[in-house]
Amino acid sequence: MDDILAIIGKKRIYPFDPRSHIAWLLSIKACCSLRSSLPPEAGCEDFLCKDVGEHSSQIRMAMFALLGLFLKLPNCVCIWRLSGVPIYDNNIEQFWRSMHSDAVRMPSYLDWLKERADGWSAPIRAHFRYLLEN
Repeated sequence: MDDILAIIGKKRIYPFDPRSHIAWLLSIKACCSLRSSLPPEAGCEDFLCKDVGEHSSQIRMAMFALLGLFLKLPNCVCIWRLSGVPIYDNNIEQFWRSMHSDAVRMPSYLDWLKERADGWSAPIRAHFRYLLEN
């Protein structure tokens, strides 16, 4: 599921914000070592986080917690609720869709993920098809 982690940990929400998207979403005051100021035509690849090790430990923990949420792992959902961080009235799908907002309001991360999903095994693709819907 490194494709999903790449989206969760993407470099920035806007070119002028020094935080990663995940830090911005969770109000974590951590600068991103993956900062970039790329033009919109650069596409998705350069904005994605391909190596979770480049993030701080706090950001990595948040990334894996969100991965658990998006994969609907029951204990992750319970722990997330206990943390007090809102999940849009328990609508995890809405939170997942918010992850597809892009760094410069142009590339489509969902389209990138759909393309990558072509390489997933058929059972995995069938089981997690809800992650590929708008």
